Amino acid sequence: MAVLCYALHVGMPEMERERVESEIFGRPYEVDCVVEYGYELDGTSKTVDVWVLPLLERRRVQEARNLLMSDAQNFFTKDE
Repeated sequence: MAVLCYALHVGMPEMERERVESEIFGRPYEVDCVVEYGYELDGTSKTVDVWVLPLLERRRVQEARNLLMSDAQNFFTKDE
């Protein structure tokens, strides 16, 4: 995730980003770097391979945005 963010900020070409990722994490799409990203209700940890983490983050952001859009935003009262 940090490599992806850094690449976006500095305008790194995708080919160079992939080279840096494979240098740090190994070959893409192989389970080789497990990351703990949360906990279940029973206390067990949630783990995922580092290659899947950006997809989970994208889904989390989309769900948060959808929740904001579906929530009624009443900024004004009748008295105003």
